[in-house]
Amino acid sequence: MMEKNNFILRLKARQALAGHWQTALVVMLVASLPSWLAQIASLVQGGGLQQQLLMVLQYGNPELLADPQYLLRLVEGQLGSARLLSNVLSVLSFLVTPMFTLGLIHFFLELLHGRKDQSWTAVFSRVKTGLKGLGVELLTLVKMLLWAVPGLCCMGIITYLAMTVDSVSRHGLSWMVTLTIVSYAATIIPAVIRYALSMFFLADHPDWSCRACVKASIASMSHQKLNLFLMQLSFLGWSILISLVSNMALFMLGNVLCQVLYLGLNLALSVYINCSLCAFYLAWGTGADPIREAGENGTVV
Repeated sequence: MMEKNNFILRLKARQALAGHWQTALVVMLVASLPSWLAQIASLVQGGGLQQQLLMVLQYGNPELLADPQYLLRLVEGQLGSARLLSNVLSVLSFLVTPMFTLGLIHFFLELLHGRKDQSWTAVFSRVKTGLKGLGVELLTLVKMLLWAVPGLCCMGIITYLAMTVDSVSRHGLSWMVTLTIVSYAATIIPAVIRYALSMFFLADHPDWSCRACVKASIASMSHQKLNLFLMQLSFLGWSILISLVSNMALFMLGNVLCQVLYLGLNLALSVYINCSLCAFYLAWGTGADPIREAGENGTVV
């Protein structure tokens, strides 16, 4: 069991990446381009719906969120012609990102298997499985939304109480918001972890069906949810360090160079995270149980 310890798995990832960071960074960059372009276009055109709602909560009047007319105007603004480029890029990113994600995972799996002669074009190695990858993404999204229903209901009730009860103090309102976030996270995080290895199974077994990959992920994570959560949580310190370095660089390098540094450091961290998660998959996701759950030929039994 020691070889499956998260510390050992991260060590294996670093050993696999040694001497291959340049190729891995290019692969990660290519895989991230669609979502980056969509995010940049969204920010240039005023930000997405989520950003605007957060702005209202932070700097505006939270009471606006109880106004149906205001919410309708926000939605209409997101669908208007002024945001056509952003919306088109977001749709394209949603369609092609699974294909690049599968190629990215396959690249890291091959690297961990000792195949060091790969080039950056490995990101296109799962192009033929792109539609199946999109199917896995949609299937897991629907399942996660179903898991999130209790949390969403709790959020709705707390938000309604916060907007209708006049006697709620500002301090009480902040506690209600905190409780809302915690209740949502308590339902959605286990769901995310439950299906986290679905794309890994598809990248490793391109002949499997979408449902088989999801079933295999559920079987693999039945007793490893905490392990995967701790694995992902272990990178939080690196994220905080990158933010601190970027904030300090802002005064020395200026805003543009600071953003470039921030993106570069996050790109390197993404390489490390994804390679470590692939090591986690090889340790916990390739046993006999999940394969029997999905069937030898990828059909659900």
